[in-house]
Amino acid sequence: MLIKIVKNLVFVLAAHVALFGEVVDQINHSSTSSVNST
Repeated sequence: MLIKIVKNLVFVLAAHVALFGEVVDQINHSSTSSVNST
């Protein structure tokens, strides 16, 4: 029972990390492109 809950938490956490990573990646790309244009 507890293992199942932990697995679900890890899955949700991994999904959030992936989404956060994509957002950070987009921010990095936009910031680097603006730096390159200057």
